[in-house]
Amino acid sequence: MKRVVGGVLALFIAMGIGRFAYTPLLPFMQADWALTDALAGYLATSNYAGYFVGAIGLTFFAFQEKRFIVLNGALFLNVLTTIVMGVTNEYLLLLLIRFLSGVSSAVVFILASSIVLTYLGRLKKPQWSGLFYSGVGFGIAFSSISISYIVAVLSWQATWLLLGVACIVLALFSSSFLKEQQEMESSNAVHQRNEWIQKRWLPWLLVAYGLEGVGYIVTGTFIVSIAAQLPKIQWNPAFVWLIVGLAAIPSCYIWSRMAERTGYVNGLVMALGIQSIGIIFPVLLPTAIGLSVSAFLFGMTFMGITTIVNTVARGSGTRILGGLTAMYAGGQMLGPTIAGILMTSTDSYESALMFATICIVLATLIAYSGRPYELYVMEGKEIVK
Repeated sequence: MKRVVGGVLALFIAMGIGRFAYTPLLPFMQADWALTDALAGYLATSNYAGYFVGAIGLTFFAFQEKRFIVLNGALFLNVLTTIVMGVTNEYLLLLLIRFLSGVSSAVVFILASSIVLTYLGRLKKPQWSGLFYSGVGFGIAFSSISISYIVAVLSWQATWLLLGVACIVLALFSSSFLKEQQEMESSNAVHQRNEWIQKRWLPWLLVAYGLEGVGYIVTGTFIVSIAAQLPKIQWNPAFVWLIVGLAAIPSCYIWSRMAERTGYVNGLVMALGIQSIGIIFPVLLPTAIGLSVSAFLFGMTFMGITTIVNTVARGSGTRILGGLTAMYAGGQMLGPTIAGILMTSTDSYESALMFATICIVLATLIAYSGRPYELYVMEGKEIVK
């Protein structure tokens, strides 16, 4: 169980803080620094480009024997980039810092997933993967609460610094808990499951996951900035991000259990469908209530989708996980840039959210193509559910 806790802390640091603290801090950075939506989108895209590079790197260099050493290095690099975000306001330097943060986030995410999911597979407890991925939700919730209070007293630069210092302590615990590694799970069932993924459904899953990356990140990047435009919640737009984080905490466990009962493809399709409703909701109901519902549905699904996809791919090695994450990251590179341009040119967030919704609907339809393959494997009673 210590290994799961170590993984939770790693995701808390690298994803919940390193990647997603940018979202609630963005309105304060824009107000103090006169950042346009387009420039903010480029900063986000730099982070996602780094995430893409990190994921691609692990498809070529699996680091199977040295994954703990590489994970440690990436984890502490991620903490360093969080701290440096608070000591400069040079835009070009921030672009580089966000890029390095993205690289380290991808490496931490993939290698921590490999270590923890392998361990859970050996224990025959894949449903516990939901507990592991809840680390992202905990990080988002923590950053939402802390940022509101810190920025009110200090500044957005000081907020980055304090978050980074807190992550140093957590990184020491994470490294200690993840230190022991377990052998790879091996069984005929796992072999058959991986063959199903790699030879039958993987191309479609890659496309669907890439589209999910394009669509979800629009809300993931701009939802707090959208909240700042609504009069009823202008006073504390980070409250919306707190809803996202709180909804994300149990979502991974809920969706992992759902996928066990209904099948992985059905679970993925349901999560994507619900997410598409959440993303478009502020367009249909442009009020504080509408945005709160959107935040809840978004929080309940975005990490749940990742949980299902990575649980399906468990035991396939870091190259498969890296390939899936690379497609996801590639989508994330496009999403904020396109959304930022749409928002700047139309002076409205509606076009960006409609674009994101279309991407998620397409991902849902493509993901459903895996249903015949899952039935094929399940009928052969070779898949571990």
